[in-house]
Amino acid sequence: MRLANFFTQFFFNKIIVCSDELKEWVVKTHKIKSSKLKVMYNCVDLSKFKPIQNKRLVIYLEISTTLPKYTFITVGSMGEGVNKRIDISIKAIKVLRDKGLDVGMVICGDGKNRNKLEQLSEDLDISNSILILGNRKDVHNIMPHCYAYIHSAPYEPFGIVCIEAMASGLPVIIPNSGGIQKIITDKKEGFIYQSLSEQALAAKVELLIASDYSKFATNALIKVQEYGVTPYVKTLYSLYE
Repeated sequence: MRLANFFTQFFFNKIIVCSDELKEWVVKTHKIKSSKLKVMYNCVDLSKFKPIQNKRLVIYLEISTTLPKYTFITVGSMGEGVNKRIDISIKAIKVLRDKGLDVGMVICGDGKNRNKLEQLSEDLDISNSILILGNRKDVHNIMPHCYAYIHSAPYEPFGIVCIEAMASGLPVIIPNSGGIQKIITDKKEGFIYQSLSEQALAAKVELLIASDYSKFATNALIKVQEYGVTPYVKTLYSLYE
């Protein structure tokens, strides 16, 4: 496959990749010339993902469960092939609750590891603070009701769900690995933490709670304009021209 990729580059003017990190990986592993690669970060439909004034997640979900004051959200597969390491986020919630913070998390996603993650929440005695919703078609409606977005996947070429969260008016807390770390400026639209460390993730969550939330949310909304469909299509058209 790598040999095929190497030779096909000579038949194309440009090959689009979604981040600088992915570009470096393609050059290194597939020996494709850097000049053949064009970095175009993924885009998000800003008309679909929007912030709201009143966060009422319990009412929207129509549940009787009382959710924590600071309910974060994460979205991703619970499968084995693509492991988003949601267990890191769950463990971070445990760290924070042990410190007395009223923190919880909503998880949108499903897969073979769901039972393991549910059991982990039980073992850590925080199952009341973790709400697993499974696969949902209304994530764009759920996100704005949450406090912020946390991500714990060890590697993402880009991570489109993070810009969807930002478009929903949420600050984001993301790992310092892969292309996802380049989506934001640390301490501006959110925080960047040491990948695969629940302690580091918990520390950034605590820092966000203690910070000026509105400033981070506003910065996220400003930053995500760069990832809108309009600038993406404009760049794409110029590439064809």
